[in-house]
Amino acid sequence: EATTLVSIVLAVGTYMIAMALRAIRKSIYTRSIIRNILADFGVAISIFAMVLAHEFIFTTEVDLLKVPSNVSPTNGREGFWVGLHGLPTWAIFLSIVPAMLGMVLIWLDNNITFRLVNSPDHKLVKGTAYHWDTLVSGLLIAVVSLFGLPWLVAATVRSLLLVKSLATSEDIGGKSRIARVNDNRVTAFCIHGLMLAAVFMPAVLRKIPLPVIFGLFLYMGVASMSGNTLFERLELMAIWESSNLPSDAYIKKVPKWDIFKFTMVQTVALALLFFVKSSAIGISFPLFIAVLPVLRWLTGKFIVSEEYCKLLDPEELPQNEVDIQETQGQAA
Repeated sequence: EATTLVSIVLAVGTYMIAMALRAIRKSIYTRSIIRNILADFGVAISIFAMVLAHEFIFTTEVDLLKVPSNVSPTNGREGFWVGLHGLPTWAIFLSIVPAMLGMVLIWLDNNITFRLVNSPDHKLVKGTAYHWDTLVSGLLIAVVSLFGLPWLVAATVRSLLLVKSLATSEDIGGKSRIARVNDNRVTAFCIHGLMLAAVFMPAVLRKIPLPVIFGLFLYMGVASMSGNTLFERLELMAIWESSNLPSDAYIKKVPKWDIFKFTMVQTVALALLFFVKSSAIGISFPLFIAVLPVLRWLTGKFIVSEEYCKLLDPEELPQNEVDIQETQGQAA
């Protein structure tokens, strides 16, 4: 019982400190430069604080992060080189089938992340390089596969959090919207440099309690929901009085019953994807992703009119909010 309680305290403490420091950017206390530093490094501060609390305050033992002391294959084989030796010819050709499924999964994962990160709402300045990124990822996957190393895939949640951590937001219509992003490549390079350095610090990493990592995952999940129209519409379901509804563009033009139907379709699809990915048929996840455009088309054809679907699922910021931003920019 004591272990469970301490684990909950560490996980919730990590989450709450990270969220509090994330919100301090908009507070009125101290100077803006101090608030920005605390907000930018809030996650690192929360992890460091909870690790210190575990070391010097709590005496109850909890599970710690398991990190091997040396770099070696996890399955016990000698050396990293795998190659294709020892495989019969039929096995090489048969592996094309699961390889095609893996290719579809990686392609969809990468392109979904590309699309979310380069959303017009984020106002990124630097151009995109979808084909170049895909080519580099494919070549690297071919190389690491020969050494039995994990494939390189897009990290959707972390990528969105990186964009938001580099963004300056403004309140528009009662909601936080990105005004500009400090678009650069130095940040990503430094992050991966620190990841490489962590390989040589296993003794330090082993001091991090697992509940702290769980609290970090909780923060990443909640923080990534900010600005997500699906979760905003789910929140609307609890508002019954029309006078209390926010002044979003689609609320004035789309009947509430159609908003409810469209939101329920998305919610059921999300639950189905989660079930598939967590079950024994997880390898078929790419196929279910590929069905989503068909589901979107069917929704606009038989459930909610296509006109309303475009308002509820816009490709970019609704025009009335764009006008508000432009007006504020001209006034400034």
